Amino acid sequence: LPSFGNIMPGCTVDDTRATIRAINELLKKRKEDMEYRAKFRETLSKHERDNIILNQENEKMNERNDQLQNKLKNQLNQFKTSESHWKEEREALMNEVEQLKK
Repeated sequence: LPSFGNIMPGCTVDDTRATIRAINELLKKRKEDMEYRAKFRETLSKHERDNIILNQENEKMNERNDQLQNKLKNQLNQFKTSESHWKEEREALMNEVEQLKK
């Protein structure tokens, strides 16, 4: 094999090897950091998806709650209308009774 000599002029071969090892360690650390960040982004994305799903379910529950509240309001209004109707009927009957007494 041909020898190209020291690839870093002004350094010994041992210095060059140490520098290359240090660069390799930095690259390895960088790779680990990138993998960690990728996993973090994946986890964050999963949480964001879960949050979106929960928000959609919450909106559905709010809509259902609004529907039930409206239904109860309508029933209450019907009851009030019915109650006032019977109150009027009662008053009319009482008036008739009074008229008959005279």
